[in-house]
Formats: sequence, C-alpha cells, structure tokens
Amino acid sequence: MWDRVDALFARHENLEVGEKKREVAAANPMERMGDPDDVTRVALFLASDLARYVTGQTSNSPFGVIRGFQRLGDVIQVVV
Repeated sequence: MWDRVDALFARHENLEVGEKKREVAAANPMERMGDPDDVTRVALFLASDLARYVTGQTSNSPFGVIRGFQRLGDVIQVVV
C-alpha cells in the first residue's frame, strides 16, 4: 500500500523512491508506517467484549485512513 503512495510522492515532489516513506516514518512516534493490520486490531478490540463499555468514541488514525468507529449494539460502523 505505502509503496504505491511513496512512488506517487516521488514523481510529484521530485524525490527518490523511498524518501517520502522514510520521512513520514521518522516523524511517527513509532518510527514506522502504519498498515491495515493496525486498523484491524482496533476494530477487533472494539468488536470484542473487552470494549463493552466503550461507546461513541473516535479513534484517530494518521492520514485520515479511519476517522472513527461507532458501536451500535453488536455492530461496529467504521467511518472513513
């Protein structure tokens, strides 16, 4: 996923392929790019019984990948 985005930045910002990806990763406190599994883990937590007291919360994700979740009974709505 990020390789394609990085290639687009390289072309439009006149960068070497991989440069933008390294910059963004370095600016992240975890020093890496997020991936779909990171978002999946949040969704699985919210769908589990561990989150039974969590309602109406917004889970922020860098770059607007996911804007939030809504738990409606046994259903979680992902807001993109």
